[in-house]
Amino acid sequence: MFMKKWILTTILVLAAGGVMIRLGFWQLDRLETRRAFNAAALAGQTAPELDLNAALPAADLEAMAYRTVRAVGT
Repeated sequence: MFMKKWILTTILVLAAGGVMIRLGFWQLDRLETRRAFNAAALAGQTAPELDLNAALPAADLEAMAYRTVRAVGT
């Protein structure tokens, strides 16, 4: 009985360790995704102002995300 309890405890600890390792890799993947998002947002914010009266918007709407625009009209 004592041996059975130790085997079960060991299996649970190894399973929990595997889950924690997997969660660590998941966090690293989230970090990479967040850095890519931050780089795209910063690129949009530092891009020159887009005058919507002078030029037609780009066909790629993702390229205009977080970009400063200027429009005048009534």
